[in-house]
Amino acid sequence: MPRGIYKREPTIKKGDKYNKLTAIKFVEIRKRYQYWLFKCNCGNEKIISVSKVKSEHTKSCGCLKGGIVKHGMSKSLIHSVWRSMNARCSNPNQKGYKNWGGRGITVCEEWMKFENFYRDMGDVPKNKSLDRIKNNLGYCKSNCKWSNSEEQANNRRNNVFLTYGGKKQTIAEWARELEIDYKTFWGRIKKQKYEKKYLKNLG
Repeated sequence: MPRGIYKREPTIKKGDKYNKLTAIKFVEIRKRYQYWLFKCNCGNEKIISVSKVKSEHTKSCGCLKGGIVKHGMSKSLIHSVWRSMNARCSNPNQKGYKNWGGRGITVCEEWMKFENFYRDMGDVPKNKSLDRIKNNLGYCKSNCKWSNSEEQANNRRNNVFLTYGGKKQTIAEWARELEIDYKTFWGRIKKQKYEKKYLKNLG
C-alpha cells in the first residue's frame, strides 16, 4: 500500500479493471482520497479518484460520454448490446463476468468505439442476438454474427455433441430431429441404454 493511504480508503492494485479503466500506478493523496493513473480501453490515460472509479461514477476517461453525445444512439438496442458486450468482458462486478472476461474473452480494440462496432454489425436483426462464431475467441468482426436462440444454444461451450453415422450434432439438435423431448432424450443418453435404439435409422 503506498505511504499515506488511509485505511478507510478503498485500495486497488496495478492491473485492476473497472469498466473501461485499468489501474496503472498510484499517483498521490488529495484530501484523504487516492488518485491513480488509469488507462482507458480507448488508449487514453487519466488520473482519477479511486473512489469515483470503484463507485462507477467514472467508467472511462471521458470517451464513453463523448461517444454517446456524438452518435446520438445511447438509447438504441444496438448500443445496449455494445455496452453489455463490453461489461461482460471488462467489469468483474458484472453478472456472468466469469464466463467472459474471467476466462480471457476480450473485445477488440477497434470495437471499443461504438461507431466502429455499429459500422461492422449494423442494427440488431429481429429475434437475433450477438454471437461469437468460435466460442473461445473474443469479440471482433471476423468472429461475430447475429444468431437466433437456437443457433446460440448450439454454440455454447458446455454443449455435449453426439456423432452417429458420420453426423455430429448437439444433444438438442438430435432431440429435435428425432422429435423427442430434450430432457427425456438426454436422460436416456446419460444412462447409455437407448442410444442405438433411437439413432439406428439415421446412419
